[in-house]
Amino acid sequence: MSKGMTMLEYITGERESRTGITLLNQGLDADALNKTATGTALMQAQGQQMEEYVARNFAEALARLFAKKLRLMAAVGTPFAVKIDGQARMVDPSAWPTGLSANVRVGLGSGRKDQRLAYRAQMLDMQKEALPVGLANKRNIFRNLAAMVRDAGLGIPTDYFLDPASPEGQAAGNVGAQPHPDLVKAQADAQAAAQRLMLDRQKAEAELALGQQHGAAKLQLERDRAVAEAALERERMSLEYGLAERRFHAEQSGRGRRSRGRRPSAADDAIAAMRPGGALDQ
Repeated sequence: MSKGMTMLEYITGERESRTGITLLNQGLDADALNKTATGTALMQAQGQQMEEYVARNFAEALARLFAKKLRLMAAVGTPFAVKIDGQARMVDPSAWPTGLSANVRVGLGSGRKDQRLAYRAQMLDMQKEALPVGLANKRNIFRNLAAMVRDAGLGIPTDYFLDPASPEGQAAGNVGAQPHPDLVKAQADAQAAAQRLMLDRQKAEAELALGQQHGAAKLQLERDRAVAEAALERERMSLEYGLAERRFHAEQSGRGRRSRGRRPSAADDAIAAMRPGGALDQ
C-alpha cells in the first residue's frame, strides 16, 4: 500500500513539474500558507499561463490536422448549412481555396477572464472618446463588445448587439444615427468656406470680364477716333488740294487775260511819256 501511494505521489509530482499545474497555484492545496486573495490570484494566473503554454504547443498539431481536413472537405465535401453568429448560412466546401493555413491562437499570459473583461471595459471607454475624432468606428466597438460577451460566457454576441456590417445594423445606423455636434459644426464651417470661396471666385471673374469689356470698349473708341481723325485729315487735304487747284487755275487764267490785253493808243503813249514812271503796266 505504501509503495502504491509513493508511486501515485511520484506520478503527481512528474505531472506538476511537466505542466506547471499544481494544487498550490490552483488554490486547492489545503496545506498552503498563502491564503490571501491576491496571492491566490497570482498563483492561479501562473498556472493558467502554463496551461496556455501547453495548449499553444498542442495547437500546432491541431493546425496541421485542420489544414488536412480542409483539403479533404474541398475535395469531396458537399454544401451544408452552418450557424454563424446565430444565423444559418449555406457553405460550399468545393469553392474553398486549398492553400489556406489554420492558425490557433492561445492568449499566453493574457490573465483571467475577469481581467480581460476589465481591460476591454477600459478599451471601450477609450473607443468612445476616439469615435468622434475618427480614430475608431462602430465596427471596432462591436468587435470589442462581442469579445466581452464571449469572455463572459453569455452566448452569441449578436443576441445582445447589432453588427454594423449586417443589413439590420446598417438600417438601424441610417435611421438612428445622430452626428456629433463638433462634426456638424465642422461640416457647416467647411460649407461656408466653400461658399465664400465660390463667391470670391465669381466676383473675380465678373471683375475680370468687366475689365475686359472696358478695355475692349476703350480700344474700339480709340480705333473709331483714329479712323475719324484720318477721315477728317483726308477731307482737309482734299479741300486744301481743291483750293490750291482752283487758285492755280485762277492765276493761270489771270495771266492769260493780261497777256491777251489791247494795244496801247496814242493817248496812252502821251500819258506814258508824261508819266515819270513809264507805262501803266510797268
